[in-house]
Amino acid sequence: MRDHNPYSPPQTEVREPLDPDHAAPRPRRVTLALWFLWAEFALSVTQSVMQLGAMTGQRFFGYVVVLTAAVLIAEVVVIYKLASRRNWARYVTLIVTVLGLLQFIRVLTQGQQVDPIVGALEALQLVLDGIALFLLFTSPARQWYKRA
Repeated sequence: MRDHNPYSPPQTEVREPLDPDHAAPRPRRVTLALWFLWAEFALSVTQSVMQLGAMTGQRFFGYVVVLTAAVLIAEVVVIYKLASRRNWARYVTLIVTVLGLLQFIRVLTQGQQVDPIVGALEALQLVLDGIALFLLFTSPARQWYKRA
């Protein structure tokens, strides 16, 4: 039996951990999901402009513009963080999409009047989000977002 000297250097290689952004190349599924999310963002901007155009001159218009801008900026940040391999951004996307779907279903079941173009844009956005989420939560994207 060999005696272990507690003052000897470690036998394993010691190095800095890889930055999560450079640990592995981004899977094509993640890149495709990001494209779907950017397309959904473009539709969100279009829908927001249409809805704000219909509200011009109404009470609290300025607040609605500021809130809309904040939501759109938050969406850009989340998509950027998804591209930067931040796992929390997948869950934020999932939660926001589920809440959007519930809101869409509520509007439909209550029979509220919705502009057909705005409704179609909303439905298309939900489809794009759903496809992106599928791509982000299945392999190999799921493994890419896991921290080693």
